[in-house]
Amino acid sequence: LLCRLSFVVLLASVPGGVFNGWLPVLAPNLAQFGVGEIEAAWVGCLATLLGAVGGLVFGRLLDVWPGKLKEMMLVCLALSSASLG
Repeated sequence: LLCRLSFVVLLASVPGGVFNGWLPVLAPNLAQFGVGEIEAAWVGCLATLLGAVGGLVFGRLLDVWPGKLKEMMLVCLALSSASLG
């Protein structure tokens, strides 16, 4: 049980750590595009909140459609790739 718990904690903390590591440099990087510190703070806040909501929605969809993890991961990968373009 402890091994599974530590694995889940690791999976949850690595993306959050990477995101929170880049968050302090968000305002200086967005300043190049004419975005102020207040707007950059809102971008960071909304990215965090929408990431949490997206995780909850993804978990709920997997509960509704069990056995569809691969398909859902492909959908999420496609959506994230499309959002970069």
